[in-house]
Amino acid sequence: MTITLTGIVILPLILIVFIFCDIKYLFYLLFFFSAFTSTALLKFSGSEKSFQIYHVVAIIFIIRIFVELKRRNLSIQNLHSRILFVFIFVCFFSLFYPLIFSGGTIVKTPSSDKYLPISFSSQNSTQFLYLLLGYLTYLSVLAFFKIKGLKANSVLNIIRITLSVILILGIIQFIMPVKAYNNIFRNDFHSNDQIVALGVRISSVTMEASILALFVTPLFIGVIINFFNKFNLLDLVLIMLSIAINLENGSSSFFVGVFIFIGFEIFLSLFVKNKKLSRTKIIIVSSTLLLILVLTIIFKDKFIYILGNITGKLNGQGESGSMRKYDFQYHMNVFKNYLITGIGFGSVRSKDLISTILADVGLCGGIPLIIYISARLYLLKRIGSEFSKILYAIMFVTIAVLFISVPEIFYLYIWIYFGIIDYFLFNNEDNRVKIY
Repeated sequence: MTITLTGIVILPLILIVFIFCDIKYLFYLLFFFSAFTSTALLKFSGSEKSFQIYHVVAIIFIIRIFVELKRRNLSIQNLHSRILFVFIFVCFFSLFYPLIFSGGTIVKTPSSDKYLPISFSSQNSTQFLYLLLGYLTYLSVLAFFKIKGLKANSVLNIIRITLSVILILGIIQFIMPVKAYNNIFRNDFHSNDQIVALGVRISSVTMEASILALFVTPLFIGVIINFFNKFNLLDLVLIMLSIAINLENGSSSFFVGVFIFIGFEIFLSLFVKNKKLSRTKIIIVSSTLLLILVLTIIFKDKFIYILGNITGKLNGQGESGSMRKYDFQYHMNVFKNYLITGIGFGSVRSKDLISTILADVGLCGGIPLIIYISARLYLLKRIGSEFSKILYAIMFVTIAVLFISVPEIFYLYIWIYFGIIDYFLFNNEDNRVKIY
């Protein structure tokens, strides 16, 4: 085991916050570092395993929160979602399915990214442990807000700070020598450098460009909504930086996620609610499209590339598009063959969350997750407050990007969002409804 250069600097900071600071600063640290999915603090060279920075912060946050609950004699028994617990339980129970179905089916595995026969391996347990860490983080976030209360402005401020740093680090990655940058910020064994004509494709401190889009796109939409509720210069800068960086790195996931959200909102307003778009929505949509148009003119060649890339992926053309189409169709066929149970959590790594989860845990796991997501989106939409609109946008776009281009649901910021949303919906005196 070796400690990385980043670990030498960051580990003492984490320990100081853990021991001496109020738990709210540990929560801020958790949210901030949850985006650093390619930064390792400790590395185990023999097994190519590592403790990433967000693993360490999450474990320390969870320990501190449960110590606080014990000290204050508080309980979170009635705080958490039963449906989400069912999903986690199904995932755990399904870990043993590969022992039953072993050798009968070939799938693309998380460990090798190759098509291999189903077999139980340490990867199944590792994938579940990542998921369990996410779920425990969700419970800890709920407990944190029970102790400290939910303040919308504090959440928005940590979102702004984190998004600012991630985008700035993306710019630094673009201009800094690849090896030097990777030694500090992308030192995990599984970080993926995607080389393009002008150098490395921007992924900031995430595994790859699609993971950067998973983090940036939802917050980008949330910041836009907040910006049109109340002018903030930093929000405007973040909006423009987000578009510019995703144009530069040719991220189709970012733009598809944005247009899915805009298209869905227009559809709801015109066809479901059967009324004209509100003035606010017209301003938000038109201003967003105008900003994209202006930056598109500046990055004309990049936009043409992205448009061609999106079209190719939708039609299953090109190397990336054909691979995504094949993986999706193949693993949906696996799901059809194991409709109820799936073949076991952690057995499949497709190119998207839908086919991955359905092939892994079938309808038994897929239905609880879909109910959980749909119910939260419905309730947030129904409340309609300024903060609920931001949370709705963040959750909707996160799920949209997961469904089209990212197969893992265990990234900690996703579970932090779930914790914030569930506390806002079910434990806030202004919005309280029965939890499920």
